[in-house]
Amino acid sequence: MKQIIAISIAILMSVPLVAQQTEVSEPLTREQYLKKSKGSLIAGTICLIGGATMETIATVSAAREAARETDYELRRILNPNMPPYEANSKGNVFLFVAGSIAVIASIPMFIGAGVNKRKAKSLAVSVKPETYLQPQPGGLTRRMMPSLALKIAI
Repeated sequence: MKQIIAISIAILMSVPLVAQQTEVSEPLTREQYLKKSKGSLIAGTICLIGGATMETIATVSAAREAARETDYELRRILNPNMPPYEANSKGNVFLFVAGSIAVIASIPMFIGAGVNKRKAKSLAVSVKPETYLQPQPGGLTRRMMPSLALKIAI
């Protein structure tokens, strides 16, 4: 038992050492964040629609199977010599569970798309006019001058 615990601790301690990032990557640009956001949004939409479709197909198929079973059991009342109904609902259950997993998996994708979109908006570069006071022989006058603004969220 002590050997198992010692080996488990050694493995758990070595995982962070291997998983550390050795090279420093450059921060992403606005276009890269928007591209990541769009990709996450598309993947999330595909998972959501695919999962909902699988759940719908499984539900409709299960309802049809239940109707068949009910019909069979009603006929069995009139003819007791008929064998019991053998339902085949494993495929429906699998399809419904897979659809539910796909729908749940789409949630982090939508969240990631929103986070990346907000990061892209925070790296906005814009041109906006700034007012400044310019000395004139008769006093100070207000003038407009174009300026470049870089907005970086910290």
